[in-house]
Amino acid sequence: MGLGLGLGIWWPTQTSIIPGLLKALCARATYCENKLCTTATLEEIAAVRYTAPVLPTGLLADYPGASAAYSLRNLIDTTTNVVRVRRSSDNTEQDFTSTEITDGTLTTFTGANDGFVTTWYDQSGNSNDLSSSSALNQPKIVSVGVLNLDNSKPYIEYSGNDRSSNGLKSVMSLSNSNGTIFGTYNSNDTGNGLVLGTGTGGSTFVGAIFNGENSSPSGNVGSPNYYSNGVLLPSATRNDLYDNYVVNQDALMTILNCSFSAGTSWNTDVVAPYLYGNQSISHNVKAKEYIIYDSNQSANRTGIETNINTEYTIY
Repeated sequence: MGLGLGLGIWWPTQTSIIPGLLKALCARATYCENKLCTTATLEEIAAVRYTAPVLPTGLLADYPGASAAYSLRNLIDTTTNVVRVRRSSDNTEQDFTSTEITDGTLTTFTGANDGFVTTWYDQSGNSNDLSSSSALNQPKIVSVGVLNLDNSKPYIEYSGNDRSSNGLKSVMSLSNSNGTIFGTYNSNDTGNGLVLGTGTGGSTFVGAIFNGENSSPSGNVGSPNYYSNGVLLPSATRNDLYDNYVVNQDALMTILNCSFSAGTSWNTDVVAPYLYGNQSISHNVKAKEYIIYDSNQSANRTGIETNINTEYTIY
């Protein structure tokens, strides 16, 4: 790092070139006087050292602009708490960082009991936290004192009532005609499901997963493009998503060109993963990460997919 004074001289802070600067200044001046004062001023400048700002790191730093981002890891290094958990023994709640989830702090808190997620914090900075105050509708992260792990990574288990409109949810104000969704998805059974929906009776959704159904997997969201593990699923049907996102397999799902402007409920109603209106869908889900952009991320698709796959070793 250096300092230019408009004299055609680049001043590296590591080496004093005050004598050379004085000579150059005097050569350009009509006359030169008070060298002691000039020398003192230059020495003060030389004592100043430039400190580069510390820039944030992580997926959301490399690919900013997410409307909502949920994970059990830090998607940006400025993140503090990632979840709030209720223990079943006395319903006490506590916030946890990504480190505290895996270093034993969380299971020390729960003891030999279950731990349920009351809030999955939004790391995008938009405060679109997914939350539920209903104990019956909160997904599980600790079972009988044991942290949920899949391929050595923690996950939140959606099952039963926590997949209904009373489960973890938020109002996100999505309105772009080219939205994008990324997420890790693993189902530990063979039931039907949904990637993202609103609380409007099941008419507005994206990523409907139904075994044997060849109809469109989208409702009031245009005609999105579905990818599984980085590979496009041409003219995807509900059965295609079932084959690629369910049946006991890890999958990195990417959905491009989601027209959130097609249905007004995307910006007025509750939005939640695995939500099918007021219905409780039938399959269990191991949820690790979920990122929603209200913008077209096709140019960043492979970069974001690589980041996620590097973390979870999906494919």
